[in-house]
Amino acid sequence: MNILKIIFLVGVIFTLTACEKEEGGELEITKEHLLGKWRWVKSTGGITGKDVRTPATTGYHRTMDFGEDDTVRIFLDDSLTAKVHYLLLELEKVNDTTRSSWLLFFFQSFKEKEDSLYIQRYFIEQLSCCKLILQDYGADGYVHFWKR
Repeated sequence: MNILKIIFLVGVIFTLTACEKEEGGELEITKEHLLGKWRWVKSTGGITGKDVRTPATTGYHRTMDFGEDDTVRIFLDDSLTAKVHYLLLELEKVNDTTRSSWLLFFFQSFKEKEDSLYIQRYFIEQLSCCKLILQDYGADGYVHFWKR
């Protein structure tokens, strides 16, 4: 009877592992794996940590298209809203000494009397063939979920 339980357990483990591989296991975080279009699924977090934003609740769709020229084009409802440079870095996390990957967007402002650079920083929580999870840098931020 114990052998049947072990065989059943091994079968369940193989099934779960196969499902994970179909969805795409985590990839090494490199520019090559980031390239292409990503569609926004949802963002969670905020001051309470319970705010959930989706295309249905916000009324708009967002898309990011990472190019080989180190630029990302950002779309809101199919309209290009920004084309900015991005950079992938591996840094230590603030809270501990583990290394983590960061994605930086460089937004440049050319106002009449101002020439400034704004950097949006994200911690890359997960990158797979079809899923990208980005976390805002700082307190009260959001976790953003993207799909190919």
